[in-house]
Amino acid sequence: MADFQYSGFYLGNFADQDVNENNARSDGWDDLVGNTYGDEDQPAYESIVEITAHDENNDGVVGDDDRNGRYDGDGDNIVVNGDTAALDSSVVLNVTITYEDGTQTPATVVATQTVDGDVYIVPGLSGSANAPLEAGAIESFSINSLVGDNYAGLTADRPDIDLVCFAEGTLIETEHGVRAVERLKIGDMIQTHDSGLQPLLWVGQRNLTERDLSARPELRPIRIKQDALGENQPIRPLLVSPQHRILLRSKIAKRMFAREEILCAAKHLLAMPSIHVSNRARDVTYFHLLLPRHEIIIANGCLVESLYLGRQATVALTRAQRKELRQILGVQGLMQARQNLARSEVGSGPVRSLCRRIQKNKCSLIGY
Repeated sequence: MADFQYSGFYLGNFADQDVNENNARSDGWDDLVGNTYGDEDQPAYESIVEITAHDENNDGVVGDDDRNGRYDGDGDNIVVNGDTAALDSSVVLNVTITYEDGTQTPATVVATQTVDGDVYIVPGLSGSANAPLEAGAIESFSINSLVGDNYAGLTADRPDIDLVCFAEGTLIETEHGVRAVERLKIGDMIQTHDSGLQPLLWVGQRNLTERDLSARPELRPIRIKQDALGENQPIRPLLVSPQHRILLRSKIAKRMFAREEILCAAKHLLAMPSIHVSNRARDVTYFHLLLPRHEIIIANGCLVESLYLGRQATVALTRAQRKELRQILGVQGLMQARQNLARSEVGSGPVRSLCRRIQKNKCSLIGY
């Protein structure tokens, strides 16, 4: 058997959307077409749940009961926030997503219903399919049409959202010198690269156990060795999540991107010899540090980002954390925290080219 974990959106509890169990088709989902789920008072992002898909027979699919009531995989089920249920049917839907700031985008999403009637939107099977789900805080889903309904179950292994945060033990520059990230508290003044001292508005954390990391190796921290980016950059090894953005500046970067400074995800720097995935970590605790806006801060002596409530990060937080942020910041505070990145971000391909040129010219990622 195998278990797979990811986040999803709970739409509600409905009558059976697949009343005919004599075939693989899900023949009642048209009932949801034309309806909108979520609104300003009860936004969809407050109904994000943690899902564990249990594939009992290791066939890669969580089977449903579309075979005269017989399950394709005996013992297959999903566990949502601790509650276990078998699947009844799954479909693909065309929807319009409305974000908290009022913007909208069309999307194609996967939805599934349990035998208890609960309906969830779950991640698609590719990054492009999931981009609309990661593009911000989702207020509502409007169901426009049914795309596909001939599925005998749900693919078990689905992508999830990466975390953007620091590992325990990271030293953060503050008003009173460096402090371990796990000792920071709301109200502490954090030293930034652009805006001087800024107040820490919120600290979140998430512990990933050895079992979590074995099941989701893509969440293992990236280890940046001392001096890997340049002299004293960092001053001691730095552990960050794979998506955590690092600030780079060099003559080569300036020639390539026409910018003095750029941001890139730590995982895109793995071509450098002193930067690698930390496979030794038995478990890891990640910390999120939120300031009034996205800032460049100092961690173990090098310049990295604070939490940006954008694509990946908003959905990666737990429902309780999102609710807490909304209570602390309010709508205006949340919108301000989602303003532009502190620097332009460069993607994986160009960063790999930059790393090759840096190594060829025997220079550093930070410095001139």
